[in-house]
Amino acid sequence: MVAESEKLYASSISMVISSCLLATFFGIGSYIMYNLSYQDAFVAAIIGAFISCIFFKLFYYIFKNNEKANIFELSKALFGNLIGNILNFFMLIAIVLILCSILFNLASFLNLEYLPDSPINLLEAILLLTLSYVCSKSLSTILKVNQIFVFICFFNIILNVIGLFPKFEFRNIEPLLVTSSTNIIKSIFTYVVLSFVSYFMILLTNKKSIADKDQIDKRMKLSLLCTNIILVGIILLAILLLGKEYIALFRFPEYIGLKQFGLFNMVERIENVLSLQLYFNAFSLLMFLIYYIKLFLPQGKYVKFYPFIITFFVYFLTNLLFKDTMTFISLVEKHFGYVILIGIMIPVTLIYIKLHFFTKSLK
Repeated sequence: MVAESEKLYASSISMVISSCLLATFFGIGSYIMYNLSYQDAFVAAIIGAFISCIFFKLFYYIFKNNEKANIFELSKALFGNLIGNILNFFMLIAIVLILCSILFNLASFLNLEYLPDSPINLLEAILLLTLSYVCSKSLSTILKVNQIFVFICFFNIILNVIGLFPKFEFRNIEPLLVTSSTNIIKSIFTYVVLSFVSYFMILLTNKKSIADKDQIDKRMKLSLLCTNIILVGIILLAILLLGKEYIALFRFPEYIGLKQFGLFNMVERIENVLSLQLYFNAFSLLMFLIYYIKLFLPQGKYVKFYPFIITFFVYFLTNLLFKDTMTFISLVEKHFGYVILIGIMIPVTLIYIKLHFFTKSLK
């Protein structure tokens, strides 16, 4: 019998998409899209959102029909230990690399905008120490933390739109479709592929583990629709605020846009409060990525100590991969999408094909 406090609910599972989708674009996805297609990033985002929602059906089918505890257990059940572990290894490598990228991205944001005198590796250590404690708890606890973050972010976004509306320059969106078609297609590819990270996070568990499973379909569709609309809206608002001349100059244009906030002018540096949503989303994604690695390891009495071991390893790997911000930007622009495509999308597609077409029942 599962304790009431440990039960998983449709609302909390569906909100995983909200925080994780926004987190992958902050400083990474949106930065790549702006540099590729400038104001046409808005058009690319609309098309990318539509295509990504089609691909979501693949992830959600696995979520609904998985009778195992998580995606790692399912792959071994479908393909056997050898091939299943190979697929799991590919997914694990992708998860670790995404974790290192999001960690460095968040730490560099904090260093650039909040704590310029603090070294990035110190900020990484503080973040990882906090994450270690949270991830030592149960999945239900992690989902509750994320749920609180999502509510705060939703309120923040509404406040941002109200305060920034007078600053919008609708001429900044014109002219549309002047970027090369190749770059627009690359931007669409970026949006679609990066969205796979958030969709992959729901495979931490399955529909059968949800207490109110009759609500999950409605909640998941609502979260998917609202989050993609919000993300497309954020990309549009950044363009309206900064214009094509400046949108590609800044690493975090969303934060720069917040500096034009028109309410509470008597409060100094109000953008630091409003930008908490950017931090919370990234923190949530980091939580789920660490928990994913925790699931990959043998489950036993020492499982609560895994997050501390994982974060210790991730700290050194992050600093090994990313010597500085320019190295990070270069690697992310060239390889981040392919890491997701090879490490997540290919294994998930194979699992979907096996589960949908070749498996009648799974015991």
